[in-house]
Amino acid sequence: MSKRYNLVTCSAGGILVLSLLLFGSRPAQADSGQDDSNRTMTIEVKKTITFEARVGGCEANLSLEYWQKGDQAEVDMVLNNTECPASSGEFTIQVRYRAEDGELVTDEYPERWSRDDDQPLEMSRLYSIGDNVDLVRVRSRRLSCTCTAPPPAP
Repeated sequence: MSKRYNLVTCSAGGILVLSLLLFGSRPAQADSGQDDSNRTMTIEVKKTITFEARVGGCEANLSLEYWQKGDQAEVDMVLNNTECPASSGEFTIQVRYRAEDGELVTDEYPERWSRDDDQPLEMSRLYSIGDNVDLVRVRSRRLSCTCTAPPPAP
């Protein structure tokens, strides 16, 4: 009798999962003359795992100041990146406010940025939040940075 072994691999969230599926049935002891509980099997599997590194990326910082002006949230931002002069990227601004009925509402606004020199980038935006609401907070999420020119030599 032959046995077929099927090695199944999958990757989920950076974790490699290996499972061995055995197809077929154990041969009867009388047929093999051996006790299968003492049998060992060696399976060698060669798997290459590649880790992604930040290529052309940079570490940017975004500072926020915000306040409510009637039916709008005014947000002043300063973006700084000390790794490379010319850079660009994206981020999301989340504006959270309490509506007139007391419900908390969060609106998201995608933003893009770009700079050509090594100076901090200052931006100001107005986001509509509606009448009779109270601004709770403004924060940034998913800030990305890509160097568009090589970093200066040390």
